[in-house]
Amino acid sequence: MGNLDRDGREEIITGKRYFAHSGRDKGANGPIVLVRYVHRLSGGGSVKFDRQIIHEGKAGSGLQICLADLDKNGWPDLVVSGKRGFHMLFNQDNQKKP
Repeated sequence: MGNLDRDGREEIITGKRYFAHSGRDKGANGPIVLVRYVHRLSGGGSVKFDRQIIHEGKAGSGLQICLADLDKNGWPDLVVSGKRGFHMLFNQDNQKKP
């Protein structure tokens, strides 16, 4: 969980692991992604989650996803590691002032 867009509401942050179980999983050869699920209120007071891709290609999620403001710009950055290596993804949201 983390608040990547600093709107006061945490999002679910997850992703697909590269060959999580040595390639025996359904979709093992699918794209490696990091995603966030943003919750929105829909009609009738129910909650809906919108899936948003953070990154597709090399940085998938391992067992740990860490958030920290690595570059000290006021925005949380992501650190992930897995079988494809160690990755730092810097949050460059320039639309809002920290």
